[in-house]
Parts: sequence; structure tokens; C-alpha cells
Amino acid sequence: MARPLTIGLAAAALLLLGTPSTAVAAQPTCFGLPATLTGAGTITGTPGNDVIVGSGGADVIDGRGGNDTVCALGGNDIVSGGLGNDRLHGGDGDDDVNGDVYVENGPAVGGGHDILYGGNGADTMLGDSQSDNGDASGGGNDQLYGGPGDDSHLDGDSLSLGGGDARGGGNDRIEGGSGDDGLLGDSAAPLEGSATGAGDDVLLAGAGLGDNVIGDSEGVTAAHGAGGDDHIDLGADGGFFALGDHNINDPAGGPATGAGHDRILGGATDELLVGESSVGDASRTAAGHDVIEGRGGADSLFGDNVDFAADTTVGTAGGHDVLRGGDADDEIFAGPGDDRLDGGAATDRCDGQAGAFDTATQCETVLGVP
Repeated sequence: MARPLTIGLAAAALLLLGTPSTAVAAQPTCFGLPATLTGAGTITGTPGNDVIVGSGGADVIDGRGGNDTVCALGGNDIVSGGLGNDRLHGGDGDDDVNGDVYVENGPAVGGGHDILYGGNGADTMLGDSQSDNGDASGGGNDQLYGGPGDDSHLDGDSLSLGGGDARGGGNDRIEGGSGDDGLLGDSAAPLEGSATGAGDDVLLAGAGLGDNVIGDSEGVTAAHGAGGDDHIDLGADGGFFALGDHNINDPAGGPATGAGHDRILGGATDELLVGESSVGDASRTAAGHDVIEGRGGADSLFGDNVDFAADTTVGTAGGHDVLRGGDADDEIFAGPGDDRLDGGAATDRCDGQAGAFDTATQCETVLGVP
């Protein structure tokens, strides 16, 4: 009986002396959670809650159902969270990140409350669902963080690229990060069809002089949705333009109906800032009570609706707006309604237009003000 005991003691001694052992690779994690699925190329989740980690190459990842956590890592990835409340990170590369469902044909239906990170690169991100040829719907309360790079499309809700309409208007938070970014608060049908949605969104463009922001929805035949009270900030350096409400993406397109009470802040560069919508058909318009501040730069401020070129006030709807030009030589066009115009520093031109009880201060040239 002594021999087995002697062998055991000898083995223990060898272990203490550091007998070589096989190293175990660290398990991949995503947002601090251990991965349940890893791979490269095409990775498909389960109906449950998955933690998926991709590769350094170009992956196509679909979380499917459940509340998923996905880290795509490097490469130009395509990531869809699927149904559920998901947390997705595109990683480095030019990524396409959708919070819910993506389909090539037919309807896409989603609406989870998702958190999306683009990471480094020129990313496109969508809070809810996308159909390339069909209706898209979903209006979850999503958070989108573009990160560094020119992120051309950061859309809060749903997207139809043809053959249908887009619907959804959650209360979203979108941050462009550094680079020239495009932010849209709600749903989009930019090539054909209509879009509906008007959530209360926070849209922060970040650094980048080419930033453009639309508070609510974008369509061609029509854009609908009332009550979206948005906060839009083009950042300290400023951007290109901001619309408080809807955009019609065709000069021969339809009307935009519905408006919110928006706050729009410009920056240091020259900008176009519009309180309401840019429309093709001005026969039906709506207006909220907006606050617009140009801050720096030679800005053009429009209190109410404008035409497709965004250089002329159109329609009869007018809100009671507060329009402050700020520094530099600004132009202020109040539109219908009784508005307060403040040119600020430098040499400003203030046009009350159709308001019966407009007031103007610090305006070197005053038109249309009693």
C-alpha cells in the first residue's frame, strides 16, 4: 500500500516545482460579459439572450430574439440585434448597425429599446428596423453613439429604402461624436413613400462642420407626426443645417404635417436653422413654439416652415418662436405667428414676416415688425 502513496507525493512535488501545463486562452467578453457565441463571417444568435463576439474581419451578425449583447470587433460589419432590448458595438471599421430587424424584402417590424455604438469608422446606425423593399416599423426608445468618423446616417427609428413606408417615433438620444454626421430623430423613407414619427429626441451632433440634423421624420410623398419636442445641438463648432421637425426629400414631394416645440442650438460656423419642416407641398403645414439660437457664425434662422431649397418661408402655420442670432451677421425670418427676434452682436437683418405682434431687438435692419 506504500507505493501508491509514494507516487502521489512525487506527483505533488512535481507540481510544486512547476511542471509545464497547457495555457487556457481567456474567454472573449463583450461589455464585460462572457461570450456565449463567437466566430467569424456569419454568426446567428438564438431566441434567447446571447453574448456574441465577432472577429477582426467583416462579420454579419444577427442576434435574433432576446436581449442580446454584441461586439463585432474590427472589420466592416453588418450587425442586427433582432427583437429585444439589445446592446450592440460595431467596433473599428465602417459598420452598419441596426437595433432590431433587417430584411431585404417584405415588412420589417421591431421596436426594442436598444443601445448602439458605432466605434471608429464611417458608420450607419438605426435604432429600430429596416426593409430595403417594404414597410418598416418600430419606435423604441434608443440610444445611438456614432463615435469618431463621418457617420452619415444615425436614425433613431425605422427605415424603408423602397416599396413601402416607415413608421415609428421613440424618444431617442443620438450623439454623432467627432466627424461630419447626419442625425435623424425618428423614421425615414428617403427614396419613396411616407414616414411617420415624432418622438421627444435629444440630438447632439458633436464636432464636425458638416453635421446635419432633422428632428423628426423624412419622407417623399409625406411626413407625419406631431408633438416631437426635440433638443438639437450642432456643437460648439457648429454644423451645416438643422430642422426641428420633418423633411420632404424631393422638390416635387408632398406635405409635412405635425410639429413640436423644439430647441435648436447652432455653433461657431455659418448655419441654416429651421424651427419646423422643409416641404415640397406647402398646402398643409403645422408649427410649434420653438427656441432657436445661432450662437456664433453668420446664420440664417427660420421660425416656421420652408420650401425644399430651405430659403423661403412657406405655408400659413406659425408658432410663437424665440429667435436669437447671436454673434456675427445673421438673417432672421420669423414666419407666421407672433415672434421675438433678437439679432445679437454685429449687423443683423430681422424680418417678422406675417406676425401681427412681433418684436425685434438688436437688429440693424428691421422688416415686417410693427
